Amino acid sequence: PGAISKRTMVHRPPLDRLIFAACAALPAAYAFAPPPRASVFFSAPSLSLSRVFASPATFLRRRVFASRRFSTETGGALDDSALDAPEEEEDEYELVEFEYMLYNDLLGSEWKIGDLLTGSDKIEEYWFRLKTGEEVVWGDGAKGKWKLDERAQFLTLSKDSFGGWFGKKIWACNLENYYYLEGTVRGWGPLEAATVVGQWQAKRLNCADEERGVAPWFEE
Repeated sequence: PGAISKRTMVHRPPLDRLIFAACAALPAAYAFAPPPRASVFFSAPSLSLSRVFASPATFLRRRVFASRRFSTETGGALDDSALDAPEEEEDEYELVEFEYMLYNDLLGSEWKIGDLLTGSDKIEEYWFRLKTGEEVVWGDGAKGKWKLDERAQFLTLSKDSFGGWFGKKIWACNLENYYYLEGTVRGWGPLEAATVVGQWQAKRLNCADEERGVAPWFEE
């Protein structure tokens, strides 16, 4: 009789074990990375989710911001004499268009803000300043953080209560204008879930009214 050949049996683990082993070999930061977020506090509003979480090609689209007008001689804001000048001198100004807002466009800026909270018919007005280290200084002395998502063009501001015992509020908006901001206020407390508690609008300070132009919510 002929010799009996021996066949070596190769043990093949199930596919799910191979996938698990491959993931385990990766650093934890890659194997268990959280999903991306549009902001450190909140994702952008639902109307903008398609823009925030769309394919990378969508982020390459350029948006034209409101024009910024300045003196070609001084390179800065207009003084009183320039505002009183006759119309024939308007050619001393030029319009500069910005494709998108960057961190430095907001750093050091000061804003006058108005809040209209749910259940109130009074607009509360105050101011805030955006400082280095993503720190916000509010007019009442409170502290907070600000975060700009340059790709999504989404801005968030926070305001901490005393010791955090009274919750936190977040001001969020999509950037659509260099001089004006408009968005919603969200808040939560120790025993309350996060919810929209009001609306807000703000205008950039330290520039002439003629430079800012008409607020977009007053335009027809």
